[in-house]
Amino acid sequence: MLLIVICAGSCTKNSVDTPAQLADVRVTAVSVNTAVVENKVITNGGSVLTAVGTCWSATESTPTLENSNGHTTNQAGSDGHFTDSLRGLTYNTKYYLRAYARNATSTIYGVVDSFYTLDTPFPLGLSTEGGTVIWVDSTGMHGLIVAGPQNVVSLPWAVNAVLLGGTSRDFGSGAANTVAIVAAGNNSPQTAAGYCHDLVLNGHDDWFLPSSGELQYFKDNMTFDQWLSYVMDMYWSSSETSYAEAYFVVIGGGASFDSYDKLVGKQVLPMRRF
Repeated sequence: MLLIVICAGSCTKNSVDTPAQLADVRVTAVSVNTAVVENKVITNGGSVLTAVGTCWSATESTPTLENSNGHTTNQAGSDGHFTDSLRGLTYNTKYYLRAYARNATSTIYGVVDSFYTLDTPFPLGLSTEGGTVIWVDSTGMHGLIVAGPQNVVSLPWAVNAVLLGGTSRDFGSGAANTVAIVAAGNNSPQTAAGYCHDLVLNGHDDWFLPSSGELQYFKDNMTFDQWLSYVMDMYWSSSETSYAEAYFVVIGGGASFDSYDKLVGKQVLPMRRF
């Protein structure tokens, strides 16, 4: 007897999705703190992709979404191409990057590539914008400038003993401290904050009396030539201690105390942000 078995749809061979495939990432533009890359999905492997993008890292040579410094989230075009902008990078730094594609259940990655961001156009020690660059942030485009030694003057912190309150010793607080000091009435050009607030050098009028943290940073990182050029004395900071005293930093030496009478003249060294 001949037995004939007829199979319905349940007897057909199930199709198996193959992994998605990504072309090699291509870096098309690099700046101090950004980069532009182009990617392409060659095939989605038979699954709907929920997201594609680029992940990058300055420390991980095989970046993933979990260990990367950052990643983009994108959608591929009809031809599979997509372009990503990488932002917030650090200047003069090597980055590893690769494309990724994600579906509902998994993530696949492309081949790793690498590139270097450009160096900052504001290297430490550069004479520019009215002074000398002494600190640059991670973007390479912003930082701190100190006025030249010829602009250092000796003035009291205030003409009257009065408690201002609210000033900070932190690095980066000098500008806000100076605004607060001047707004409180200590705006005479014959006071430390007033002098810095009114100063105009090379067309720049945004000078301030640095915080004790900013002054300490300058002292700890100054070059030998700077150490020789600036008056070796106590320098007023914009960081207040009490109604009678404010913090100072000694450049070229040290002291067993760190605050002094506001009514006494001490060195004033303007700084500004760029």
